[in-house]
Amino acid sequence: MVLPVLKGLLFALNTQRVERLGGHSTVTLADLAREYREGSGDCGICFEYAVHDAIKVKDPRVYDLISEIIDERCGIRGGAESILFGAEKNGAVSLIETPENLITDDARILAGSVGQPAKLKKQWSKIKKALRDQKARDKLPESIRGLWKADLFVGNVNQERWVGTTLKINPADFEGAPGLRIGIFPERKEGESPVVDQDRNLVLCPLPYNGSFMELFYSSFFIVKQFCEADARIPKPVALPNASDRHVASLLEERRTYPIIEIIQAMEPMAQPKLLQTSFVGEQLEFDPIIAVAPVAQMTRS
Repeated sequence: MVLPVLKGLLFALNTQRVERLGGHSTVTLADLAREYREGSGDCGICFEYAVHDAIKVKDPRVYDLISEIIDERCGIRGGAESILFGAEKNGAVSLIETPENLITDDARILAGSVGQPAKLKKQWSKIKKALRDQKARDKLPESIRGLWKADLFVGNVNQERWVGTTLKINPADFEGAPGLRIGIFPERKEGESPVVDQDRNLVLCPLPYNGSFMELFYSSFFIVKQFCEADARIPKPVALPNASDRHVASLLEERRTYPIIEIIQAMEPMAQPKLLQTSFVGEQLEFDPIIAVAPVAQMTRS
């Protein structure tokens, strides 16, 4: 989970600072620690990358839920795939993601309205332009107005169907638009189920928190922030007391002089969410926050 957080912070850096360092491909962890300035939207940007990566690697904590949503609510079968769109909002083009590879000539955007869905490839350049140009927003077809607000396009390349998806840390911040169909956010209470928000015309999809995806995301975000505060070195124990968190920080410190892009590419094979499942040890009592959560090898059938 630390890897998408690094991606998010890298591409959230000030463009002029990145250019001064030679571009995104040359920025090291040590550079990130010196150049990073905390902003109100940092967590949200990292959240977008984390959800995108989780769908891409088929992390069961996210992939299964999103696949079920687009199957039952949008008629898109075959499992969820993700096109990252939010990374381009600050002018940075991701050197890791290649979304155009998933956009076929006949790929269409499902907007929940009557009529032939718009072709995504035909509208792609207009949607990207609409991020920064009000006039371009007004020129989008009525059925996909507001699609420039999407953070991801979720769908299936074989089905050639995609839906505009928006992500928010606070679900109260969701804004409805004809081109948006799904809203993803951290669950507010345990066991919260997906619902249709008729007012905003969104299928609201909460991601699990306790002992699951969102808890791991926030922990990883905190590790990276503390690591940057410590000048890309292992933080003091008072700042990062957990042994496993400090181990992650030590892996990063060993690579502090390497470009972040190369670190992400080299360390991605170490992230294997499909090999683990959550196991609760001991009796779980209502209102009792003390519970041991341990990763155990996922059982397979021969």
